[in-house]
Amino acid sequence: MYKRKFDFNWVLLAVAIVLAGVAAWATKNYFVVKEHELVERLSRSNVVMAEVVVASQNLGVGDLVSPANMTVRRIEADLVPLDAIHPSQFQAADGLHLLQPMAPGRPLLRSYLPESKADRFSDLLAEGRRAVTVRIDEVNSSAGMLQPNDNIDLFLLFNAGDRTSAQRRLELVLEGAVVLATGTRTTEHLPYETYDFLDQVARYSTVTLDLSIEDALRVRMAEEKGRFVTLLRNSKEELAVQRRSLDETELFASALSESGASPVREVEIIIGGKKSEVQTYLPEELQNFLNTLEN
Repeated sequence: MYKRKFDFNWVLLAVAIVLAGVAAWATKNYFVVKEHELVERLSRSNVVMAEVVVASQNLGVGDLVSPANMTVRRIEADLVPLDAIHPSQFQAADGLHLLQPMAPGRPLLRSYLPESKADRFSDLLAEGRRAVTVRIDEVNSSAGMLQPNDNIDLFLLFNAGDRTSAQRRLELVLEGAVVLATGTRTTEHLPYETYDFLDQVARYSTVTLDLSIEDALRVRMAEEKGRFVTLLRNSKEELAVQRRSLDETELFASALSESGASPVREVEIIIGGKKSEVQTYLPEELQNFLNTLEN
């Protein structure tokens, strides 16, 4: 007699249907519970609401904060960030550049704004200090990476001596000078600044330094003699500059002294006024060194 074989596929199908029903019931129940919680929370009479300034449109880094792109929204007080801007504080933030992008509805935070704002550039100067602007090129601006609040050593490159024996020379003018501004970009935002916040690299040809009156006068006098060379230094460095001057004759002399040889110094002695009797004398160590090379 033929015996019918049991088909397990029907069992698997039944289990799948049961599991699908359980999953659907659990999902529905989850949303129902969450809906009840939300309704209960919104219907509570003890919910404290607070007003905050939020963005009314998409904003990017460098955009100006203004009433045109900000609005006021009421949200639960316990959800307000600690550094959120209250409508009563908006006047201090109006006109500042954003340091972070903002999406619509996102609260305006103090961390999104510069620390403070000065009404005039002169307000950045302490009593007894003067602002002096000097012209630099891309090399002296460290390829545009020199920024406000950086520290630099300022050297002057000029021709020393008379016209017949002029030697190019570097002299230290200022040590550890504080950069107050690069182009029109200052240590703090000013209302009239017009630089492009997103493209602020290598777009300036001047730097403004925060100097004492004496140093300011020295810089103004020095700029008539040659051109300035700036060396960027770490703002926390306290070491004094050891080499404060250098001329062209010392370039190769320093290299020879480091290698153990004496600097080349030639002395011409003219005997009887005849060119054939001109003799050149070199230091003994260097002469022996040259003789060794010839052999």
